[in-house]
Order: sequence, then structure tokens, then C-alpha cells
Amino acid sequence: MDIFSRRLKWARENRGFSQKELAEYIGMSPQGFGKIENGLREPNLENLSKLPYILNESTDFLLGVTEIDSASKQMIKEFKDTLKIINLSKHELEKFRSEKSKISEDVYKDILQRQIDSEEELLKYFLNIHDGLRNDLIDQLKKVPGNEMIAEDIIDDITLEQRLEFNLRLSRR
Repeated sequence: MDIFSRRLKWARENRGFSQKELAEYIGMSPQGFGKIENGLREPNLENLSKLPYILNESTDFLLGVTEIDSASKQMIKEFKDTLKIINLSKHELEKFRSEKSKISEDVYKDILQRQIDSEEELLKYFLNIHDGLRNDLIDQLKKVPGNEMIAEDIIDDITLEQRLEFNLRLSRR
């Protein structure tokens, strides 16, 4: 079975359609659709052009031109958004620490320390969200036919060194 057939079946099942239902939606016989899904026949362009609207997947994805399904695209966007927040939070932490080192009055140091503590809590929160999104995304990508080997390679992640460095700084406090 080729990549198109495997992804067509996967997308149909993900959307909860039977072969008969999807065949009716695109205007063909269930037997003809079954042959397409089993890789024994290719769809005509008219039928192929109906699939993205019904299955919520691009023809590029179904044909194997792109590797990422629509659900994974959304997860990758959320994943990258949390990474931006994490990087912004890390930048804010460094800024607060730098300001604290320049101040001599204890009252202001205490205020900055509270800001640092708050920012560190926020950073920990988003790191946890980021880890959860990363795991969900890897699971989702592994479910997609043809993506079994590339799931972990697609993700831009915080390096282990950066993670350990942050945890080490927290433990020194």
C-alpha cells in the first residue's frame, strides 16, 4: 500500500467516516473507493480535489508531498509559541538579575528578588506546558503514516543543556 492509500485510510478513520460514507460524499461507489484506499486504483482529479474539504487534510499531505498533517501543524504552532514565551521569560530573568546586581539598597533588591522568583515560577510553568506539548506532538506525528521515523526530528526543542542550566540555577538559590 502506497503512502496515499495509507494516509487516506488514516484521515478517513480520524474523521470517523466509514468507507461507504466517504465514497458517497465524493460521489463514487464504496467498492471503487475501497480499491483506492487499498492502493489498487488511483482517484481521478475530481474525487481527489474533494478530499481536503471532507477530511480536513491537504492533498499535499495525502499524497506524501508534505509530512505534517493538519492537527500536527496546529500543535507545532502552539509548541513554537510556548518556546517564544520561554525565551522571553529567560530574557526577563536575566534582565532582573542584572538589575539586581547593580543595586545597593536592600529594599530594591528584595523587590527585584520577588520579580525574579515570580518570573522563575512562570518559566517553570511554561516549561511544563512545553514538555506536554512536545510529547503530544511526538505522539501525534508517530500516528501519521509515513512519519514513524521523523517525529522527533521535526521538533525544535530547548536543549538538554539549557534545561539543566536553568534547573541548576534554581537549585543554587
